[in-house]
Amino acid sequence: MAHERKNGLTVAEKDVLWARFKNGESFVAIARALDRRVSSIYSVVREHGGVAPAIRRRAQSALTLSDRETISRGLSAGQSVRGMADGLGRAPSTISREITRNGGPDRYRAVAADARAWRTARRPQPSRMATHHQELTPLRHEELTPCGEGVVLASRCLDAVRSPARRFSLRR
Repeated sequence: MAHERKNGLTVAEKDVLWARFKNGESFVAIARALDRRVSSIYSVVREHGGVAPAIRRRAQSALTLSDRETISRGLSAGQSVRGMADGLGRAPSTISREITRNGGPDRYRAVAADARAWRTARRPQPSRMATHHQELTPLRHEELTPCGEGVVLASRCLDAVRSPARRFSLRR
């Protein structure tokens, strides 16, 4: 199943885009190969800061689609939250939060809950360069000399990010 995103590129097209970008092809060449506008290609590359995103994987502790289907069947059979939790080997609070987060016992649907979990997953987060592109681009270009003094560049970017106007943490 090919998932299409807001820029109209499928997962397979994005794989081609990143392979060609890694090989050094221009945005125009990539756009022609994919029969897309250059702006679509540029927006995908900019969104990720010019680095191909890692393949998304679920944590082993996360609920799977089969777990969610078991919850859905348990709800329709009138099974208690504790009973479902015991059957899945999970804490009852995990099952209760899952049900509440996805419409309650009357409206819970496993496939919709699983799709929502993927959509709202917090990782991978976009890079700070990607989210603050407009503010940091002038710094990168004005500070980058032919000698490539990366230390000056890095300190200037950090100064800009840590300014009082910016209120987020750089901790990982």
